[in-house]
Amino acid sequence: MADDVLDYSQPGPFTSLDATQLHLVESLPDDPVGICAAAQGLVIQPADATAVGIGEARLAEKNIRPVSELIAALIALDPSPLQQARTPETRVIGTCRHFATIACAFLRARGIPSRARCGFGTYFLEGCGVDHWITEYWNADQRCWVRVDTEHLGKTYVEHPEDLAPGEFLTGGEAWVQYRQGLVDGQKFGVAGVDFARGPAEISGNAVRDLAALCRSGGRWAGRAR
Repeated sequence: MADDVLDYSQPGPFTSLDATQLHLVESLPDDPVGICAAAQGLVIQPADATAVGIGEARLAEKNIRPVSELIAALIALDPSPLQQARTPETRVIGTCRHFATIACAFLRARGIPSRARCGFGTYFLEGCGVDHWITEYWNADQRCWVRVDTEHLGKTYVEHPEDLAPGEFLTGGEAWVQYRQGLVDGQKFGVAGVDFARGPAEISGNAVRDLAALCRSGGRWAGRAR
């Protein structure tokens, strides 16, 4: 296995778990997709949280970046095992980035090389690239990275969210290259439902965020909440 792959089996600043939390991942499934599915059941999007009556005071949870702090907030709401999906009101409030990074932290804690990727899903709106984060894990048997849309496992946005096909998700860097080559319309890339957050600046911004994620580092700007 290449050195760079081995490196991704180690946690970074935002995917490290506290020593008191490491035992929580021991009961998670053994397969990478099962681990991602467990992470999916722990997070709720802000709009969905509001819809089920969660108070505004808790919406600040979406600004939490380190996974250790997210897990601490989660356990304070419900100390159940992590593989047990929470009721909506006992999930931590977060965005696609939270789904992806929590899964990444769990995978790394189990020694599975993984990384969160920032870019654009091409399967939400026809002809558009929608701001999104997914999880990648290293398949040692096939010697390739597998892209998993952790947030949308079991949903119908795309046929195989557990193994995204080429082009279904573009990292910020991949989208930037295609934009510079004239292969995509930059104005069709951005945040869904937000008119001002689209265009080449959004593509370049996600390229920088993805680079920070690949480096297992980056400041709070690297994980912009959506």
